[in-house]
Amino acid sequence: MRKEVAMYDSSRIESREFWVFSHLTSEFFEAKRENFERYNNPYKYKLWNNWAKKGKYFITVEAYVEGDTKLLRITGSLRKWYYGAKSTKDFIKEDFVKALRLVSRYLEISYNSILEFNVSRVEIGRNIRLKVPVSPFLGIVAGFSSNSYKLRQEKGWRHFRTGNFKVTLYDKIQEINKNKKPKRKLINELDDNQQYKKKVNLLRIEFTIMGGMSKVQTKLGFSSLREFVDNYQELYVFYWKNCKKLRLLEDFPINIIPMNNSWGDLKKVILEEAIKSQGYDRIMDLCSYLEGKVKRDAHAYLKKVFCFSIDNSISNNRHVLLRAIRVELIIHLIKSGWAKESSRMVPPINYNI
Repeated sequence: MRKEVAMYDSSRIESREFWVFSHLTSEFFEAKRENFERYNNPYKYKLWNNWAKKGKYFITVEAYVEGDTKLLRITGSLRKWYYGAKSTKDFIKEDFVKALRLVSRYLEISYNSILEFNVSRVEIGRNIRLKVPVSPFLGIVAGFSSNSYKLRQEKGWRHFRTGNFKVTLYDKIQEINKNKKPKRKLINELDDNQQYKKKVNLLRIEFTIMGGMSKVQTKLGFSSLREFVDNYQELYVFYWKNCKKLRLLEDFPINIIPMNNSWGDLKKVILEEAIKSQGYDRIMDLCSYLEGKVKRDAHAYLKKVFCFSIDNSISNNRHVLLRAIRVELIIHLIKSGWAKESSRMVPPINYNI
């Protein structure tokens, strides 16, 4: 399904077996208004999860014809739909299966039939708990994997994309509270007794595979929901391998002070030092008073300097980030029943590289 399903983090699932969903007519949906609500067209409906309906999040169900093929498409965040839109919980395997069973019950489709659905777009994400605020880490995330992944700048977010693969990082608490009034902006986590605990810092890291079932198959090695359930632990491996490809600002070497008489070369070195010490967002903010072409040129130049070069150096901040990610994955691996296999799936960080 579409967005945020912890390890299997949402996207779009589809079935072409018409006999499985031939009963999903407008009459079926209209007769079950406690769970379904018409959306956009006669063939597309919102599916609400009863107990989470107050969270105002739904997934969409669409039975339609594409050429000579009849399709059933389910889109949305299974995680948000199951836990609630404002929840910070991420799926373990057991809850993922429960969520799929709940969808099958609402649609009156057998669970085994649901497992035969194919995934055509998937986001694999996780909320990473940090001991420090999220914004400083976002400010130093400079790249992913290689220069082929281009940064799309958006304050408070990091987006890197190439072809049919996208990486997104953002402050999950800020995203949850984006529509709240400033005085109510802080969010706390509830303990087991539903009492508020201290404020939490959650860095959301998501990897999105787009472009249809074949792209999902190529990237993960599987594409049906049955295979997602059977190979759920492999999603942790995929997530860990890709997190290690994140490039932080301190991985970007500062050039040697130019020996030639060039203001342009020296200016680039000065900007690199400023970005490294102050953060990219802060330096971009300093250009906010500029206007028109001057402002555009300044932003373009800063972005060029920011993305100038990447090496594979290891740094303290990189260790802090990877350690936090690994701890989060190990906790969920244990909860999913893979305690003994956890270190094999998510091996320790090699600090001697």
